[in-house]
Amino acid sequence: MRAGAAQWLGRFVNGEAVYGTILTAGVVAGLSHFIDDASELLLTSIGTVIVFWIAHAFAEIVGDRSPDVRRAVKGAVTRSTGMLWGLVPLTVILCLAMTGVMSLDVSVNVEIGVSIVLLTVLGFFAAVPKTDRLWIRLLCGAGAGALGAVMIVLKEFVH
Repeated sequence: MRAGAAQWLGRFVNGEAVYGTILTAGVVAGLSHFIDDASELLLTSIGTVIVFWIAHAFAEIVGDRSPDVRRAVKGAVTRSTGMLWGLVPLTVILCLAMTGVMSLDVSVNVEIGVSIVLLTVLGFFAAVPKTDRLWIRLLCGAGAGALGAVMIVLKEFVH
């Protein structure tokens, strides 16, 4: 893979994107038992993920041993921004519920399903720079999707 493509892919396919996707789906799964309004669920979920994103970026800044504070802040914010990608499908899907295209229950299930598919895709593309073997890439994708599903279910039980 060319360096430019790898760098571009790295902005979207990283641990933070996986974490943000699992976090978003888990928050929606857990909160959907207590919130019956799509706009309230959307705003609460976005707020929760943003708080976790700020905490994650702050933890990276604190952990950075570089004497250059600006570079530490920029690096932490850039790396942790992947956490916010999980909000994109959530926002689209819950907006469909807000406009009456689908019910809130259906939209929550669709969002969880889309998150698992997204985790599968992230797992597949995470394997691209590591191997040329398609079956290994597919296995990595399936494993990431399955692990994501387990994490979402566990997060729902915790909440």
